[in-house]
Amino acid sequence: MVQWFERIQNIGVKSTYEAWEVHLTRKLNLLSIIGILNVSLTILFFIGFGFYQFIPECIITLLVGPFVIVLNSRKNFIWAGYLFYLIGIILFFFMAIRMGLETFFILFYFPIIVSLIHVFGGKETFKHLVIIGFLFFISIVGVVIFQKMDLTTFVFTESTLFNLRMFNILSGFFLTVVLISMLTIEHVKQETLIKNTLKEKEILLAEVFHRVKNNMTIVTSLLNLKMHASSSEEVKLALQECRERVFSMELVHQKIYNNKSASSLNFKEYIDDLVNESVKSIGGNEKVEVLLNTEEIELPLTYAIPCGLILNELITNAFKHAATSDRKLQLEIGFIEKDEKMYLKVKDNGPGFDFDKTISSGSLGLELVKSLACQIDGSYCVFNHSGCCVEITFQRPV
Repeated sequence: MVQWFERIQNIGVKSTYEAWEVHLTRKLNLLSIIGILNVSLTILFFIGFGFYQFIPECIITLLVGPFVIVLNSRKNFIWAGYLFYLIGIILFFFMAIRMGLETFFILFYFPIIVSLIHVFGGKETFKHLVIIGFLFFISIVGVVIFQKMDLTTFVFTESTLFNLRMFNILSGFFLTVVLISMLTIEHVKQETLIKNTLKEKEILLAEVFHRVKNNMTIVTSLLNLKMHASSSEEVKLALQECRERVFSMELVHQKIYNNKSASSLNFKEYIDDLVNESVKSIGGNEKVEVLLNTEEIELPLTYAIPCGLILNELITNAFKHAATSDRKLQLEIGFIEKDEKMYLKVKDNGPGFDFDKTISSGSLGLELVKSLACQIDGSYCVFNHSGCCVEITFQRPV
């Protein structure tokens, strides 16, 4: 029985559907089954108490109801939803008019409106919730107007009215409990599926970052080997620059993997690690003094990699051109946020240089800085005062 019920719920579900489409289809099939069973029980009640005048509307509903499942099977779950609720609106409207408000038939509107919120309450279907909800509102207003006009079709005896009231109250309550229970169970299934899917994707994404990081580590090691094997100082310098660039990207993926977050990383921690590695590569703290002024700021991956490369290029450039034999190299590195803007700054105590002139002369590193600043929709400023200061400014990522 459970397997049969599950098979009917899955009618129309496609492997290409998104999670919300799968569960919308399943919920509509579920509502159709519950609706058909409820109308069938209503017909039996009407026959048992001799209310034959209300049976035609129920029979028409039974004939039209299965078309909701048919539409679902044809990938038209939105139209299937409209059909289901239009059937309910039309049936309740005419039944409420014929019975009158004193039979409490209008109570049936409440469970179906509750189901409407469950089915179309998502952001993808919110506009359909508004449209169908408005149709229900018009239907209820119409029932009240007809009641005021005293156009109720039948006049019931006290005993008949009592029986109808009891049936409508009990059926309305029972239907509400069943609908809420079944839809809640389906909602829990949907939430569990989404959580499991998200967990699987997080594991796969973490594995991707780990493998990328490992591949970059291999590239870094190969560049190191090639650098030590070369006898040309020019080649060594070029390979070292390439190694530092690869390492700056490798470090981003390592941080992302270690933090178990695929969306952002703490750039302050990243700067600390990158600076420490850079200082080691040039011979230790006796050759450079670093002053850090960085804030705890989370950067998304699309900003972290360009900023990491920019920082690496500016630090490398300072080591190459600002260091002199008569004094210790001093670096000031800042990364702060002010007025919804981010400021990345690298300042040294060297002789300074003309940024744009150096780019026009063919400097690959500074050309890369300029290109990466444009990539994050940022701008750069260069100041030459007691050394060179390059500051990159960009809008705070949303």
